[in-house]
Amino acid sequence: MIDFSFLPFNYIDLIILVIITLYVMEGLERGFWILVGDLASFLGALAIALKTYPLVAGLVVANFTIPNSFANALGFILSALVAQHVLSLLLGKLVALIPDSWRMNRWSRVASVVPAVVDSSILIAAFLTLLVAIPISPKLKSDVVESRIGGFYIGKTIGFEKALADVFGGAFEDTLTFLTIKPGSSERIDIDYKPGVLAVDKESEQKMLELINEERSKVGLALLVADPEAAEVARSHSRDMWKRGYFAHINPDGESPADRMEEGEIAFVAAGENLALAPTVGLAHQGLMNSPGHRANILDGDFGRVGIGVIDGGIYGKMFTQNFVD
Repeated sequence: MIDFSFLPFNYIDLIILVIITLYVMEGLERGFWILVGDLASFLGALAIALKTYPLVAGLVVANFTIPNSFANALGFILSALVAQHVLSLLLGKLVALIPDSWRMNRWSRVASVVPAVVDSSILIAAFLTLLVAIPISPKLKSDVVESRIGGFYIGKTIGFEKALADVFGGAFEDTLTFLTIKPGSSERIDIDYKPGVLAVDKESEQKMLELINEERSKVGLALLVADPEAAEVARSHSRDMWKRGYFAHINPDGESPADRMEEGEIAFVAAGENLALAPTVGLAHQGLMNSPGHRANILDGDFGRVGIGVIDGGIYGKMFTQNFVD
C-alpha cells in the first residue's frame, strides 16, 4: 500500500475527495436544476420512509414469516424506494418545465457544484457510518474515524444513532457505532457477542485522559489526575462486561460503581462512572460529550482523579469505563 503518512490527510480522505470530484464532474454535465431535483427526491424519500416504515413493516409481518427487526429494515427500504420513485417522477416533470436556456446555461453548470457536493457527502457519510458500525478490521475503522473528512462526516451522523436503532432494531442492534447508558441508572443491555481475545488498550486510555482534560481546560476546570487504582477497577469492569455479555453500571452480582471502587480500596467521597462501547476513543469521547449526563461527569468540578479502563474487543469495538473520584 502507498504510504500517505507525509500528507496532512490519509488514504480515506483521498478516496472521499476523488468521489466528490467525480460527482461534481457529473453535475457540471447535468446542471443545477436536475441535481436539485434528484437531491430533493432523495431527502424527501428519506423523510417519508422514516414516517411510514412502521406501517409497511406491519404489512410485511402480517403477510410473511419475517422477524419484526428485519421487517422494520425491509419496510424502511421499500418505503424509501417507492417514495423516491414517485418524487423523482413528479420533480422530473417540474424540472422539465424550466426553459433549456435556464437549465443548461453556464451559471446552472457552475451552481451544480453545490448540490453535487451535498449529494455525495450524504452518501459518503452513510457509507462510512456503516463501515464503522459493522464488524470489520479495527485498523480500517480507525482509519475512517481518524481521517480528516471521514471523521467529520462520522461526527455529524452520531446524532442519528437513535433513528438508526429504531429503524433497524434487532437486525443491527449488535453493530451500533456508539453505545452507552445513563450514568447512575440500573439499565442493562445484553451483548450477544463475546470476543475471543481481550486486551488492555493503554494508548486509548491515555488519549481519553487527554481529551477529557482538554474539555475541562476549555471551561476553566482543574485537570484530572490519572488514578492507577481506579484504572484497574475500570479495566476490570470493562473486561467483565465483555466476558459476561452485558453493558451496565450494575454488574450481574448487584455491585454498583461505588461498590467496585470500595472493593478496590479507593478512597473517595464523591464518585461517578461513564460507560461507552465504540470502535475508537475519539468516537467514544464525542458520544459521551454529546450526552448531558456523561458530559456532567466529565466537567464536574468536584472530581479530581479519574481511572480509565479500555478493553479492546477487536472487530467488536472497545469497552470504555471512566471512574471519577474526588
